[in-house]
Amino acid sequence: MERARESFSKGNFKDTIRLLKNFERNGLDRYESLMLLGYSYFYLGKGKDAVRSFSEALSAAPESKEAALFLGKSYNIIGKRNDAVEAFRSALKMDPDYKEALINMGVTLAELGNQEEAEETFKLITEKFPEEKKGWYNLGLVNFHKKNYEYSEDCFKRAIAIDPTFMEAQYNLAAVYCMTGNDQLFSESVEKIKEKNSRLAKMLANACNKERKKLRR
Repeated sequence: MERARESFSKGNFKDTIRLLKNFERNGLDRYESLMLLGYSYFYLGKGKDAVRSFSEALSAAPESKEAALFLGKSYNIIGKRNDAVEAFRSALKMDPDYKEALINMGVTLAELGNQEEAEETFKLITEKFPEEKKGWYNLGLVNFHKKNYEYSEDCFKRAIAIDPTFMEAQYNLAAVYCMTGNDQLFSESVEKIKEKNSRLAKMLANACNKERKKLRR
């Protein structure tokens, strides 16, 4: 088991899987071996195998919120988002303040098109964890898609205040300025992004031009 732990810590996920399969069969350190197997499959992008491992880990330790969290994340890899949401809900039943489960559930709900519950989830994150940039960022995204630009602008600014290097929030803040026709702030935002990523800044400027042409039709 120690060799498997060492292999996993070095990122040798294939080797970790090879070493752990005997532990899984023999029932030795079953929960830990299943979790390490699940992590290894997950980081290799093998969603189905990860789902199997984390499901078995959750059966072995029904109180494991981490097994439920990664079960949900693994379901997302294979596109089973409804199952993912249920897994995140299970994790939150164990710990209503489980930040990672809240964030992942909110993002998955948004991907499913359930914008209302997604927004409620992100609002809850900002209330419970006001210094969590992902809560503000994703709350901004939901409202951007609802064309609540003033609110989304405030959310993106809050995310950037927490982490000034948060490029995704800077990009979407610029998108708000594009959609609201604030050319000066849009140009200033593009210049800031250009300092870090000139290609992204160019893509943003092109996307804004295309969007404005659509609006003029």
